[in-house]
Amino acid sequence: MSIRFIHKLWSLLQHKQERCVVIEEAHDGFEITHASINHLDKRVQIEKRRYVRNFNQLGRFLIAPDRLIVGLSSHNATTIESTVNLKRFDPKAVLDEAELDSLIFRSLWEFLNHYRTWAAKKMGIPEMELVLSGVEVTDVRLGPHRVFNPLGFSGRDFLLRLRGTFVARKFINSIERLRRWAHDTIIVEGESVLTAAIAALNDLVVHATHESTRIFAARDYEQLFLKEYPWGFGHIVRAVAKNFSVDDEVARRIIDRYSHHYVSPRIRRLTEKILREEINSLFTMIAPISRGVRDNQPLTHFYFRFPIPSIVESWLNKPYARLAVFDERLKSQGFTLDVSKDVAGFSPKVHQSTLALLFQSVPRAQYEFLNQFLKRRARWLIAHS
Repeated sequence: MSIRFIHKLWSLLQHKQERCVVIEEAHDGFEITHASINHLDKRVQIEKRRYVRNFNQLGRFLIAPDRLIVGLSSHNATTIESTVNLKRFDPKAVLDEAELDSLIFRSLWEFLNHYRTWAAKKMGIPEMELVLSGVEVTDVRLGPHRVFNPLGFSGRDFLLRLRGTFVARKFINSIERLRRWAHDTIIVEGESVLTAAIAALNDLVVHATHESTRIFAARDYEQLFLKEYPWGFGHIVRAVAKNFSVDDEVARRIIDRYSHHYVSPRIRRLTEKILREEINSLFTMIAPISRGVRDNQPLTHFYFRFPIPSIVESWLNKPYARLAVFDERLKSQGFTLDVSKDVAGFSPKVHQSTLALLFQSVPRAQYEFLNQFLKRRARWLIAHS
């Protein structure tokens, strides 16, 4: 077992809870959430939230968190989960450590060779400016069987599912500084983590933010970013501002008052008309992707990183569309969410990505043995300042 894993286990046994900090890249800065998770009592406490413009405004934490999770935007990070399938030379032979090490090394190189160029193009940077920030095993099969440790088994096909994250080189120094501030630091593409948390096979997840919307796909062999569209909450605000001949700030207040039913019937009808037109424009943008899926029509999950009126939820209640419900999934698993009275503006619906980063970025303990092999092979590839 690694020292980091032993520390995590000891912390849970001693304190029964994990101290976590989530840093999420927003449209014009970074949102920082301090939380604790009591895994035994299934209780999540959101303790503090703040906002900074850039990494340089971050200060060292008074108490080092057990886990520090950094969710970067799709422009600055790419997290891909993909399965590599290798054929063994002698399928009847029992797998030993030497062959396992070789198979993991070959899987890693195939993963990197397949996605590195694509990730650089997706992020709009030269390939030389792309670096690997981390990689882990999420599943393994030997022959038809899923196993946690394939040593001592035989089979023809070795399938290793990896989750790796590429980041822009400009973040290396900041990432290394953050790694010194916590016992365990995880760097990911934030939206990919929520996608993994809510999407089933062949589903699509639509992430709508303030100025853009990105679509991710969950497939049997890979999970990754598909496309970005220039649509977001700002477009709704500007449409309301134009129709009512007001500035953006007044338009936001109109939307807020409409959401709380504090407008006249006439204003309500006009606002609903604008909202429907904007939501329909979003549907029109993403329709070609839904139709382009080869298998059955996919279920599309919509996650809005801003408050939406309840009527929009009813428009999304379709056979092949629904709102993202990771917060409800946590409740169904028995977790209780407590938000400190000092925390303003935290909504489980709006901040599902924060909750997903808290839960879905936990390293899989059952693959700790395999990840030791992987980390030994990847240590010279993972970026350091």
